[in-house]
Parts: sequence; C-alpha cells; structure tokens
Amino acid sequence: MNPFNRRIEQEEGGECEACSPLFLELIASQKQVIRETWKHTNAQPSTLTEEYNSAVKKTGEKQGQVKDKTQKVTDELSMAMQEMQVDPEIMMNLEEAIDKMGEAKGNLDAIQPLVAIPPEQAALELLIKVNLEIPKVLREARQSDPTLTENFELEMEELQSELEQDQEELERELQEQTQQMLEQAREMLAQQQGLNEQSQQMSKENQPSPSDMQQNSQQQGQLSQQAQQMSEQLSQMQGNAQSTQEQRLGQAGEAMQQASEQMQQASQGMQQQQPQMSAAKGGKAEEKLEQAIDQLERAAAEFTDNALERASQQLQQLTAEQSGVQQQTQELRNRSQQSGMRPEDYRQASELANQQRQLQQDLESLQNDLGDLQQQLNQDNPEAAQNVGDASRRLNEEQTAEDMATAQRALQWRSLQSADLNQQEVIETLEEAQADLQQARANMAQTEEEQLEAALDQLQNFEEQMQDMDRELQGMEGQELTEEQQQRQQQLTEQQQQLLERMQQAQQAMQNAQQGQQPGQEGQEGQQPGQEGQQGQGENENDLARGGAESYQEIKELWLGMLDAMQTPPGNRNRPFPKYELVIRDLQKLESAIEERLNMLQEMK
Repeated sequence: MNPFNRRIEQEEGGECEACSPLFLELIASQKQVIRETWKHTNAQPSTLTEEYNSAVKKTGEKQGQVKDKTQKVTDELSMAMQEMQVDPEIMMNLEEAIDKMGEAKGNLDAIQPLVAIPPEQAALELLIKVNLEIPKVLREARQSDPTLTENFELEMEELQSELEQDQEELERELQEQTQQMLEQAREMLAQQQGLNEQSQQMSKENQPSPSDMQQNSQQQGQLSQQAQQMSEQLSQMQGNAQSTQEQRLGQAGEAMQQASEQMQQASQGMQQQQPQMSAAKGGKAEEKLEQAIDQLERAAAEFTDNALERASQQLQQLTAEQSGVQQQTQELRNRSQQSGMRPEDYRQASELANQQRQLQQDLESLQNDLGDLQQQLNQDNPEAAQNVGDASRRLNEEQTAEDMATAQRALQWRSLQSADLNQQEVIETLEEAQADLQQARANMAQTEEEQLEAALDQLQNFEEQMQDMDRELQGMEGQELTEEQQQRQQQLTEQQQQLLERMQQAQQAMQNAQQGQQPGQEGQEGQQPGQEGQQGQGENENDLARGGAESYQEIKELWLGMLDAMQTPPGNRNRPFPKYELVIRDLQKLESAIEERLNMLQEMK
C-alpha cells in the first residue's frame, strides 16, 4: 500500500502533485465516468433503444459507486479535520463534489447523458482541488501538532487499505462468477450440439416422430431461457468489472442473448414441424455460444493475469519492507556495539519486532493467495501454475515464516545479530520467489510484446541480484574471512547456482515462445490475404516478420553469450563466481536488443 501522502516530505517551497493515492483513485474513477458519458452522448440514437438505455444506466451505477467511495472518505476525513482545526474549505469541496455526483447519477438514470456531463466535470474539478490542498494542510498541521497529523495520516492509510481490499474482494467474486458462467456456457454448448444433431437427423427423415420433435422443442426452449438468464447475469457483472473485462463480459452477454433468440426460433421451428429450419437456427445458436465462451475465456484469463500481477506486487512490497526492517536492525546493531543500548534503542527494537510480526502475517496471507492462484492456473497454463507452485513451495520449504518469527523473537530479546541473519535468509528466499512469479508472467504472455516485456522484467531482476552479490564479494576481498563471512560466501555460492538456473529457464522459455510465435502474425485471425486496402499492411507484416527473424537470432545469441559468461571459471576455488561486471555488460546488450525489437513492433502498429 502506498503512503497516504507520498510527497509530504518534499521541500517546503515545492508544489505537491498527486499527493494522495486515495484521491488519485477517486479522480481516475471520475474521469472514467466522464469518458463513458461522452461516448453515450456521441452514440445516442435518434430513437432510444433498450440496449442504449441499459448502457447509460450502467454508467450511472458507476457514478453512484464513485459517490459512495467519496462519501466514505469524506466521513473519515471530517472528524480528523475538525481535530486539526484546519480551514473547512476542503470538506465543503468534498460535500459539493458528492452533490454533483448525485446530480449526474440522476441525469444518467434518466437517460440524459449530455445533461450529466457538467456536474460530472464539476465533481472532478473539486476532487482535483482537494487533492492539491491536502498536502498544504498537512504541512501546516504538522508544524503545530505533529502527533495529531501523524495519526490522521495513519487513519487515511487504513482507509485506503480498506478500499483496496474491497476492490480486490469484488474482483475475486467476479472471477468466481466468470468461471461459473464459463462452465455453464460449455455445458450449454454440449447440449446445443446434441439438439442440433437430433434436428439434422429429423430433417433427413420423411416422417419424423411428432413426440421427438416436441421433446426437442421443449429442451430447446428450456436452453433458450437459461441463455437469457445468463445474459442478464453477465449484464449485471459487467457493471462491476473494469476496462477490458467489462468489454469481454458485455460481449459475452450480447452473444448469449443472441444465442437465446436463435434457440427460441429453433424451438418454434420444431413446434411447426420444420426440423430443417430448426437445425439452421440451432447451428447459429451454437456459433453464438462459441463466441460467448471465447469472450468468457478471455475474461477469465485477464482475471488470472490480474491475480498474478497482484501477487507479484505484494511479494515485491513485502521484500522491500523486509529489507527496510533489516537495514534498521543493522543500524541499531552497529550503534549498540559502539555505545551500548540506550532507552530509545530498546523502544526501536520493540517497534521493529512488531513490524516483523506484521510482515509474517502478510507473508502467510500471500501464501494462501499463491495456493489459490496455482489452482486457477492448473487447467489453462500448467507451466505458469508450476512456477507459482515453485514460489509457494520455496517459501514453505525454506521455512520463511518461521525465519520471520525467529527474527521477531530475536528483536524482542535484543539479539540483533541473530535477527539480522534470519532477516537476510528471508530476503533471499523472497527474492527467489519473486523470480518464480516473474517466470510465471513470462509463461502467461500471449503476444510477442508481452513476452519481450516479461523478459525485460526478468533481466532487470537478474541484474539487481548480480550487483548485490558483487558488492558483497568485493567487500570480502583482500581480507581473512571470519567464520560468519565464510558461511555467507557459501550462501552466495548457492545463490549463484540458483541464479544461473533461473537465467537458463528464462532463456529456454523465451526460445520456446519464439518458436511458437510467428512474428508479425498476432491478432490476424480471420483476415484473408489479398483483401482490398491490405497491401500496405501486408508489406509491413512481411517487414516485421523478416525483422523478427533477425532480431530473434540476435537475441538468442546474446542470451547464450550471457549464460556462458555466467559459468564459474574452472579451477578457481578461491572465488567460485563469474566476473559479474562482464555478465552485466552482456545482459545490458541483450536488454538493448529486446528494447529495439519492442520499438519496432510499436512503430509498425
């Protein structure tokens, strides 16, 4: 979670921009409402349709959600602002923004999008104004009452965390519902295919059985009702979804609605004893079901992508926070060795122990999320599921939570060296788990751009690890190693081998992806060569493909060269490590080649 006021510590004379993530999220949501409203205004038909009215009302629901979140923030801010005795203008602006949002929602509910835009924009301007005023108020309040200001910031961070958790919970519910819809749609497709086979068989018979036609008609009618219900459910889910997921669910709902209509016509065809017409309508229903399934599969995949992204961010944040606690532990240890433990040092050790306990709780929560994520990936992407499983298993086998608990107890009893050692083991395991999740993201990449971007992320991680290891090793050179340093050098030897294995896995995964990906052919399903107006595009695609083959060969050679440089020099027992500066040089060449290929892809779009 980001601090409530990210730039409050900047120089007094500077202007604070976008200080509060809490208000940034409200501003972004309000901007999205305005964009949708403009789309409705531009697309308004001469005669309002049910589909158009439904779309406008969904935007009204979103405006209501932003209003409710703004009201929740305002309620939390109100009492704290009164305690700090600051200018009430901030609260007045927030209350006015809430009123404007309510006005805009009423206009959208009345299918008046053009009338809704002015209050929507007024609400946005008020939110931006509050966002700019908050840091100024906090700076002034900090000078008069630092403790009260700090408590206020903590309350706002808790509120921000609560809103984030609410959003994550909503997304998890949508993910479960999407998976349920997908399974139902697949079952319906199998039923529809069975009914189509019956219809086709009856159309070949001279005198098909009336009772068979009646039964087919009833089953087709029941399936039509089920499709209609699913279409309505998907429409409701669409209102709670974000960006492309909203679009996917909307398209799935439309396809399901069309499938329902075709099924109903197929049922009527059987009632009229016209099995041939019923078979034709049933075939169209089958096509619509397949379209709905395709969109649901894409939406489900995006939910899983988001879950993996969240897990990666949580693990990265956990690692950063653990590193921060370790740094403070080391500073406290060094200070106590020089001048002994002072009363304030005892207090700091207790505070660090509390932070360490919280990190352990965050880790245990993350481990539960990783288990759920692995199950979600098992069917659709076993390679990525294996990577997530590796991260989860690593955290368990290395007893990371236990190491955190040991570090917490050591801090509580002021055994700072023990705390430091356990924290270091925790950080190394967390970094290795991060690499596992990065590999999972690489295996989930669908397009060439996604594959290259995932590879860049991995290379950046590799580079940071090598720089850290090289700094430690340089600090040990030219001196007789203590027992503790010898143990640390052995740990670094193991890390070097693990890092090499991860780099080899990343290279192999990228090579496999390149072999399965035809350069320049992404997103071209259904296009026929030789279509009018496509000649220039075809030439671009050919250039892209030729450039891709050359880039792939260069990237492969650079990968292999970097891996060769990572090999430990033979016969060097005193330093069983490669020359990291040479490996990093080769790695940066590889990064440049990948970035060049990415630029080519973006220019050819």
